[in-house]
Amino acid sequence: MIGVISISLLSVGMNAGVSIFSTYVRYGLFRRFNVTPVKPLSLLISSTGAQIITGFISSVLILILSKIVYGVNLFVKPSYIPSFLLVVIASVMLNLSVGVLLSLLFKKSAQSVSSLLYTVFIFFSGVYFPIAYLPKSLRILSYFMPPRYVHMLFQKVYEVDSLSDPTFFVLNIFFVILGLSVGSYATKKFLKPSN
Repeated sequence: MIGVISISLLSVGMNAGVSIFSTYVRYGLFRRFNVTPVKPLSLLISSTGAQIITGFISSVLILILSKIVYGVNLFVKPSYIPSFLLVVIASVMLNLSVGVLLSLLFKKSAQSVSSLLYTVFIFFSGVYFPIAYLPKSLRILSYFMPPRYVHMLFQKVYEVDSLSDPTFFVLNIFFVILGLSVGSYATKKFLKPSN
């Protein structure tokens, strides 16, 4: 079920990044924002905030359904709730940055590329089946799959010794900074007044 949460957050973050930037550009919404007093930082915070809330609700629903349907209690200990929230925030930011990068690179075809990458990420991340089942030549791909790291972060929250404590916090901080940096760059790029 931890893998299901990881994939759910991939969907929330990456799809939002693609939707916000490629759709807004395609329909000229950024040009419309230019004539309003909306600041790039406000737009970034509101859009990422909405996705983080969606990611948290999605994660909680998965936990509730895992208890109801499978009888598996995956609710974290109260002392681990801050770590759980940090992982949700970091994973949404990581996946949001992937979606934004797809929008910047592929513009109109970003949605199609996103769907293709989603499938690749699921297959090569090790979330649903061990990476050891892959041929050795393909295992290296798993190191480039965001769900792999999100899954490892969640394992740490559930006391599976997948990462050291410093690595856990460094990855979380890096993912948040990456998401903010890519999101800030894209928001400022698209909200530039056109001449």
